[in-house]
Amino acid sequence: MKIEELTAGQAVTLMLNMQGSTMNFDTKIQEVYPQKKMVLAEPIYRNDKVVTFNVKNLLIDLWVQPENAQPVLFKNITVALVKKPDNSLCYNIMSRMDGKSINRRNGYRCFIGTPITIQVGANHSTSPAILRNISISGFSIVTGSDVDLKENQVVHTVFQDRIEEVSKNYSFQLYGIIVRKEELQNGQVLYGCKLNNSVMGLSGYLSIKQRLELKRNSGNDMR
Repeated sequence: MKIEELTAGQAVTLMLNMQGSTMNFDTKIQEVYPQKKMVLAEPIYRNDKVVTFNVKNLLIDLWVQPENAQPVLFKNITVALVKKPDNSLCYNIMSRMDGKSINRRNGYRCFIGTPITIQVGANHSTSPAILRNISISGFSIVTGSDVDLKENQVVHTVFQDRIEEVSKNYSFQLYGIIVRKEELQNGQVLYGCKLNNSVMGLSGYLSIKQRLELKRNSGNDMR
């Protein structure tokens, strides 16, 4: 993906790294100039002042989640605070390199830990379980020892979540084939399940969860 393929109104995240200290800022694309291979983004304010990025040894990446596609990361972009003809401020963003898609199939697993009800087999019997984690390719559940599931059985559950940071509700129908069984020390049993079909909206959900996790882990100060 090229930087000029971003669209006006698209949400992006600037990921800053200065000698190991990190910080993330959310903004939006204002205008796109394909011929100049650059975009303008909304200014970011902190303590009523516009954040500038004219700092020595500062590396900036740009993270974007295209609709219905894998997230894209632009490495080592340049960001300059500029004044528009109407005297408003914005960021001029350019990238010498194309953005690279981040393949989640063997990547990010999001911890969930939420109670769910599972349906197993042709008779649709139900059992309580815990949705332990989820990725773009599968999920894992934890059940009591009294729930005896078999390899290659199909497990169905509905997972619902709300991400307050983006004020959005999510609901996913998950159908997974059991591919792994592991007995845990507390007497419970973990089952690994492979999704047998793509789940609409799951990639975007995971992208937001991972981005928020990165923010929490990076802290809020550049020190």
